[in-house]
Amino acid sequence: MSSFKYIKAFGAEPTIIFIGKIIAIVGQFIGVKMLTTVMSLKSYGELSVALSASTLGVLLIYGPLGQGISRYLSIAIENGQFNFYESAIKKLTFQAITVVVLISLCLISIMYLFVNVAYISIVTFIAILLILDGLNSSIYAGLYNAERKRILAAVIEVFDKFKYLFSFIIIWALNDNIYYALSCFIMTALILLLFNLYNYKNVFSKYRNSSHLINEKKVDYKKSIFVYSSPFAIWGIFTWGQTFSERYILNYFYSGAEVGVYAVINQFGFQTISLGSGLIMQLSAPILFKQASKSYEAAHRLYDSIVFWFILLIIGILFITYLYSKEVIILASSIKYAQYAYYLPWMMLAGCLFSAGQIISMKQMIDIQPKKLIQPKIVSSVIEIILLMIFVKRSSISGVIGSSLVANSIYFIWLIILNKKNRL
Repeated sequence: MSSFKYIKAFGAEPTIIFIGKIIAIVGQFIGVKMLTTVMSLKSYGELSVALSASTLGVLLIYGPLGQGISRYLSIAIENGQFNFYESAIKKLTFQAITVVVLISLCLISIMYLFVNVAYISIVTFIAILLILDGLNSSIYAGLYNAERKRILAAVIEVFDKFKYLFSFIIIWALNDNIYYALSCFIMTALILLLFNLYNYKNVFSKYRNSSHLINEKKVDYKKSIFVYSSPFAIWGIFTWGQTFSERYILNYFYSGAEVGVYAVINQFGFQTISLGSGLIMQLSAPILFKQASKSYEAAHRLYDSIVFWFILLIIGILFITYLYSKEVIILASSIKYAQYAYYLPWMMLAGCLFSAGQIISMKQMIDIQPKKLIQPKIVSSVIEIILLMIFVKRSSISGVIGSSLVANSIYFIWLIILNKKNRL
């Protein structure tokens, strides 16, 4: 079957995901543009650092858990074991929340005894946001995507991206304060959680009420999900180190203003292309997994087509960004960032290399071999962190982007070689 027939077989799914992703991107762009006009470079830099701490928790705990939960949903349904599966994910989710709470309490105690009590409120806000974002974006969105309930997953992403716009309204009305922004993010996440609690019952009740053993051999879903998720936790640590540690290093050597500038360049360079790869993975992963359960050969053919078309797409995006980088920055953020537009194409190139690597890595997930992704991620992340420590002090933002280009080139090439070896 050709790649076009595969795409046609998806039905309305690509349209729903594409529209949802476009609305989310536009909402985020408008929100960030307006938020950067009412927040100083320093305040926006501080907000970026706080959000990167929350992202670390999601990548380390909820993201891996969501991967495992998504992967085993179709297996549990096919085996008629949804009730066992649901019990397992409830236990794992509760344990994840417990881990976040305990770590937060330890950090708060350290802040109170040895550092500065002023940081206690920041840690508390970040912990609450981490739990809520993890549940919404990793657990519930992962379940909806695995079940191919694309509209529900799109609603989560769209509403989440509008948190920047909500924050702008509050800060514009009150004052330039990081706590106001974080409070808006938390309120947005709470509303999403209520939405998800309601819809989860409706979406999966048919499996819960009619669950009967087709395969009498009961799977230990808690153990299986944990084992499958563990490599992603290791991968998440180094992804965060590779993608977000530069903010802390910049802040250490320079100030929040440099972090604010870099956050905007990263937002519209690296993160934008990452949203594109996320769109592809969100659409294709559940379909690839289901196809693989029937025919690995057919799944690999579809995978090859996805990789080919994605690489063509990012080449076109890079060309447009190179020609219109200043216009993109002015359109997407405050005009005060226009003088830094020359960084954008290089940041976009780093993002393209990383995102292409992410798309290529889907082969290991199809083959249920996520452990093979750990080594390239660890090595490329360590290389980037070492380069950051060497070059950021000398070259500021240029040092960050250069380090990212080198590390993501290594990551991209390594995954290509890994896939070729697996096919020999």
